[in-house]
Amino acid sequence: MTSTSYASEMIVGLQDEESGGQAFSELDSIKCVRLEQFRSLRLSVGYEQRLRSGEYQGCSSGEVLASLKTDRSAQFRVLTRYSCATLSGGLRVDADDCETVRADASAAFSTNLEATESWPVQCSTDTKVVVGFYYSSSSTPVYMGIKCCDIKPSER
Repeated sequence: MTSTSYASEMIVGLQDEESGGQAFSELDSIKCVRLEQFRSLRLSVGYEQRLRSGEYQGCSSGEVLASLKTDRSAQFRVLTRYSCATLSGGLRVDADDCETVRADASAAFSTNLEATESWPVQCSTDTKVVVGFYYSSSSTPVYMGIKCCDIKPSER
């Protein structure tokens, strides 16, 4: 799952439709947005990374999440790889302005929500994007949340 429409679309949310009675036992959609207020923004996608041990899977400092990939399941129950991207165009990731959005019982399901709607598991403002995620194939739910950080103009 990745954005390919525009060079500046970034992931801001996850969605799981009801299936089997357990929220976020798989992944059905990702929400990407084009940050219109940052018209000069461009992403340079890096190499694919295999999941590391531990629940938090994150991009390096200054990078944003660009894709989630699986070898085994069309429903993204077993995630195997992800990639990150660096920003250009005079913008940066502000690592001091981040939040964690948990996918728990309060998030529940978000059935077929349109990209224009607010999703239960999405970054809270129109300048925050996903830089990492919480995942464990042996937990319930397998997708436990996202980490979002603010995008700001680079300091000169």
